[in-house]
Amino acid sequence: MQMDSSEESDGDKNAEQQQLGVSDGATHDTKYPYLQEFSELIHSLSIQEIESLLTTIQKRLATSLWEAENFGGSVDKAKKRLEDIYGKQWFKVTTFKDHFTLLKDYYVSVLIADHKRQWDKKNKKTQIQKIAKINQENT
Repeated sequence: MQMDSSEESDGDKNAEQQQLGVSDGATHDTKYPYLQEFSELIHSLSIQEIESLLTTIQKRLATSLWEAENFGGSVDKAKKRLEDIYGKQWFKVTTFKDHFTLLKDYYVSVLIADHKRQWDKKNKKTQIQKIAKINQENT
C-alpha cells in the first residue's frame, strides 16, 4: 500500500493516480459507468440477438433512422444514387459499404442511447434523493 506524501501537491497526484487506475476502469467517476463494456457486448452479438433485446419502439426508431439515411433501406436505390454520383463504373471509385450502413449499427446505437438514458434517470433520482435528505436535515 502506498502512503500519500505529506506534501499536498504530491498527495493530490497520488490520489489522482489511484482514481485513474486500470483495475478501476468501470468504476471511474464517469457519467455512464460500464458503457465501454456494454458497447463491446452489444457489438459482439448477432443482429438476431440484438433484435431480441429491442422493444418495438426502439426497433421502429432504429429502422426509421436507418431508412432515412440509407436510401429508404433500398439497395437498388443506393446503387442508383451511386451511379448518379460516380457513373456506371461507381464500384471502381468507391465501395457500396462506404455509402450504405448496416441496420445492426442503428440497433446498437439505439441500445447504447437507452443505456445512457437509464443512467441519466438513475443519477437524477439519486440527486433528488440527496436534495430531499439535505432539506429534511435542515428542517
